[in-house]
Amino acid sequence: MVDYATWTGLNWSSGAVDLPQQAFGYRLLVKTDVPGTPMYAHRDDQGDFIGYNPGVCSAMGADASLFVLLHELGHIKHGHTDPSRGTDGYGYGNAGRVGRETHADEYACAQAIALYPNDAGNIYTAAHSYFTRTNGDGGGHHPPDIQRAASMEQQWRLRSTFDTQIRFHNDDAFPKTGARSVLAWLGVSLVEQQDMLATIEAKGSAALRGPTKKGWTYAKALTLVRDIKVGCRFIGTPVPPRLIIEGFNPYN
Repeated sequence: MVDYATWTGLNWSSGAVDLPQQAFGYRLLVKTDVPGTPMYAHRDDQGDFIGYNPGVCSAMGADASLFVLLHELGHIKHGHTDPSRGTDGYGYGNAGRVGRETHADEYACAQAIALYPNDAGNIYTAAHSYFTRTNGDGGGHHPPDIQRAASMEQQWRLRSTFDTQIRFHNDDAFPKTGARSVLAWLGVSLVEQQDMLATIEAKGSAALRGPTKKGWTYAKALTLVRDIKVGCRFIGTPVPPRLIIEGFNPYN
């Protein structure tokens, strides 16, 4: 997995030796042989890799480029780099290439939520804005950018309705006094506060009770986590370092 904070803190103007060398178990190689292309998945005699152009990635921004990284990972996971499946190793080899790009985008949307549930909104928004702004025609091997943006929006809306949980995890960096303050600010009763803190102490984490037995929809969970962070700053308590959205399957 690629750490979100590390990726968004990259200095793309650094030399290749200071840039990422691998991601998700695959090689990352600096490649500038396809002008204007931020990344591509390919297979050589050492196996699958993802080539990336630091200049184009920098222009896209960290969140949008992370979406593209997940998109290229989708090509590998779906076997699009396999020449035996009728492609040229880049996934561009036959009439199904546009469909493969759509599948890779869907994979990226699901992976963004699965791997970075608290930050997926930033990743989605940046990628959606990028494709809306560039408005390219896809070059015959990708769907037009405006179509990709519309498809992403559909994927996001679908997954925003899924049930999830907001879970507080035990962490020495977030004292009980801070947890009490946050829970009180959220309107959690004193009895529920005590129960949650006891559960966190005993089991390592506890879910915040949602409006239904299933918890919260993903969209509402994102909003509430954002509000909690704002509230922490307002009441002067540290932001819970392990306030995590989890407990649902973004692939449904």
